[in-house]
Amino acid sequence: MFPLAVVSAIPVCVSGRRACPPEEVGGPGGYDQRTLDQFSWRYESLDRLLAGEDIREGDVPTWFWTYRPEGFLFLKDTGLG
Repeated sequence: MFPLAVVSAIPVCVSGRRACPPEEVGGPGGYDQRTLDQFSWRYESLDRLLAGEDIREGDVPTWFWTYRPEGFLFLKDTGLG
């Protein structure tokens, strides 16, 4: 609970965890699959490295560079936090 003076008629973001799903991911099922794919790819890559294989930049899925499910952007400057 917040003190009465802090309560606002406009909803504000006070905390959060993890990133929102990326656009056009295919709904909740697609989001779950993409998150699992990201973690699976990391482990498969480690197995390949341990086996002596090289991982080239072309082997990296494009979504790996752009999506971070653990991230959370807290927008204090826009009044959302």
